[in-house]
Amino acid sequence: MKVIICFVLSVFLFIAGCGNFEWFPEDKTAKQPNLTKAFSTTSTIIGSPVTLTFTITNAAGNPAQSDLAFTDTLPGSTQNSSVGMFVASPPNATTTCGGSIYTGGTTNLVSPGDTGLSFSGGSIGAGSVTCTVSIQVTSNAATTNPATSLNLSFINGFNNMSNVTNNLNNTVTNQSLAFSPVTQGITNGTLYARDLVVSLTGTPQFSLFIDNSSTTNSANVTVTVTGKDASGTAVSTVTVPANPVTVTANTTHQLTLSGVTVDPIVKTWQISSINVSP
Repeated sequence: MKVIICFVLSVFLFIAGCGNFEWFPEDKTAKQPNLTKAFSTTSTIIGSPVTLTFTITNAAGNPAQSDLAFTDTLPGSTQNSSVGMFVASPPNATTTCGGSIYTGGTTNLVSPGDTGLSFSGGSIGAGSVTCTVSIQVTSNAATTNPATSLNLSFINGFNNMSNVTNNLNNTVTNQSLAFSPVTQGITNGTLYARDLVVSLTGTPQFSLFIDNSSTTNSANVTVTVTGKDASGTAVSTVTVPANPVTVTANTTHQLTLSGVTVDPIVKTWQISSINVSP
């Protein structure tokens, strides 16, 4: 009897003390830092640079990591425009993660006009630490008929990422950035703007930058916004704000539409006119 008991105890102690035996499989991703990205703003004026920042975050108890790398392909043309997003001039590329920032898919240092970027050779320390990779991006609209041309709105998210190394978790979420025109020198009458759609949650939004800095008179402004279905057919029209907003002389004003009740058939919105009166 003593022999049997000793044998059972020996087997139990051997299994319990075996370094290669796992009662519960280890979560390997818990030992990898997370990758996220964000724009410094959600809307700006066409042609203006915006900082795109990638953040690598390690967690308490996680080991240091090296040879971190990823590629981000910037959004290209959209249904609203043939113009895509690209690296601004100057790029102002910086990193606190070490490594280098290249033109997407190459070993050439990133430069203005590039439509993507690659980061490689990065590292991060052990424990709860963070480092960043930043670059400035922009987009321009072609000079076309202002009454019919469209504005630029982009989503840069998870699907834009590639070549993410195995020691880095791609936890990137969709980030939106829209470029709005500036109407120069407000005068009496109707001014036209281009489409501006920022709709990650299904709620239409736009930001219109109105420039009245070169005049000596105040202007009262309302905007007519037309909703279109998937085929591009106009199905809804809204005037915002309900009462004109006053843009005083020698100033600029950002007019934002949000919180509008939307018919599900509306897929995009177009600013069809800006009505200006003294």
